[in-house]
Amino acid sequence: LEGETYLSLAVPLYAPQQPPVGRYILQKSLDQELAALHHLQRTLLGTGLAALVGAVVSSFFLARGVTAPVQALVQGAIAVGRGDYQYRVTVRTHDELGVLARAYNTMAEQLAAQVTALQTAYRELQQQTQALEASLRKVALLEQAKIHLSKFVPASVKRLIETAPDAPALDKHDQAVTVLFLDNAGYTRLS
Repeated sequence: LEGETYLSLAVPLYAPQQPPVGRYILQKSLDQELAALHHLQRTLLGTGLAALVGAVVSSFFLARGVTAPVQALVQGAIAVGRGDYQYRVTVRTHDELGVLARAYNTMAEQLAAQVTALQTAYRELQQQTQALEASLRKVALLEQAKIHLSKFVPASVKRLIETAPDAPALDKHDQAVTVLFLDNAGYTRLS
């Protein structure tokens, strides 16, 4: 009736000890009765959609809260790989990611200290190597001089050079000398 749906129930009417004398019909508007159910469905659908939107937004911020610290740790690992041991990760949380970030910062500090110690040791080693190479060159020069000195230098001076090469008597002096050279027969051949 009038675009509305009704639920009808036809019940026979009986007179005492007689066949049915008529019927009565009970009708109730189905649309009015289902209106509360439709309202409940719309409410549940709206609440579900709102919960879904809330869950999506929350998961976005939650994921961002997890990925941002992880991305910072990745950037830190890349920096350490490049040799930048001064890069530090900012710690904003006290959860597992915060613990990991603090452990990373401690590791970077220790690596920086170890690299500095290694660089210092390397420089010291280079200086010692250079000093040893200079000493080795001096020894080689002295060995060559020793070979040549034995031909021309008296044995006492040779012993002094071998036992005390830094003796003051062996220091270099500027002194005017006169050299008389006499070419004896066979001297040139000896030298």
